[in-house]
Amino acid sequence: MSKITDELRFYTQRPLPDDVALDKQDMPIIKAVSEDELDLEHLTPTNFQNIKKDENNSKKLVLNFRYDHQLNKLWDKALCYIPLITSCGAIVTPDFSVSHLMNPHWMKQYVFRNRYLGCLWQYYGVKVIPSIPWDTPDTFDTCFSGVEPGGVVCISTLGVKQNLNVFLSGYKEMKKRLHPSTIIVYGNILPEMSGRFFHIKYADAFSQKGHPEQIPLIRMSKVFYREAL
Repeated sequence: MSKITDELRFYTQRPLPDDVALDKQDMPIIKAVSEDELDLEHLTPTNFQNIKKDENNSKKLVLNFRYDHQLNKLWDKALCYIPLITSCGAIVTPDFSVSHLMNPHWMKQYVFRNRYLGCLWQYYGVKVIPSIPWDTPDTFDTCFSGVEPGGVVCISTLGVKQNLNVFLSGYKEMKKRLHPSTIIVYGNILPEMSGRFFHIKYADAFSQKGHPEQIPLIRMSKVFYREAL
């Protein structure tokens, strides 16, 4: 019989680091990260597929809003990606799909993967920002689990206008439960949304290689507070 390697044992058992706590949903809890720890003013947003191991990624805020089959690579080969991920200034957890139409066990598995990877990356010293997806109210307990309140979180507003009331209901509940200090928004900030924001437009998350950054005439903070209109 061949010897079981540590890597095989990891992928079979998926152990959690010793200091990771579980909440009442048995979800591993991603520790809150503050805005000051992240230094959002000096991070450049980009999508995960744009980062390269032979580049300086220390000033990059890496997003993970992609199709599930792409995100699953981070789960299937979690250890292989550690060297690349630890080179990043900060990273958002994989935004796996959630829906009230999904088998609830499978939806919980997707949220678990989001939180597990975040906890694993924090164990290796990475600054991790949890992405928070949700759907109808019956998904809230699962979708808002595994996140320590009071830190920076990340959401996407891409495509939400198709179910605007559902999105806004979940947005208010997310703020109520997680009390985020800052909300990174990938996509448009809707008029009905209030909070302290770091805004990433859809086009801004694509690689700007070959296009020098323009220095603004007036330096304005990238992080701002806004009331709902």
